[in-house]
Amino acid sequence: MPISDEENSSLVDAKIQIVGVSQNSPAEGAGIRKGDVIKELWVGESDKIAVNRIKDFQDFIGVNKGKQVAITIQ
Repeated sequence: MPISDEENSSLVDAKIQIVGVSQNSPAEGAGIRKGDVIKELWVGESDKIAVNRIKDFQDFIGVNKGKQVAITIQ
């Protein structure tokens, strides 16, 4: 569920953390595990964007819905 700009601006050190991975999913096949944190996102040859705010993640996913997305996890 998207959060408001007001809520987003008040978050400190926000992060996108994986809370679950479906069995036999592409995420599981890629080695993503519960507790991983998404640090960067990109599509194809585009520049990586750092995920420093929840809104960054929401906007990126909205614009790239249905596309194969690459991520850097911690």
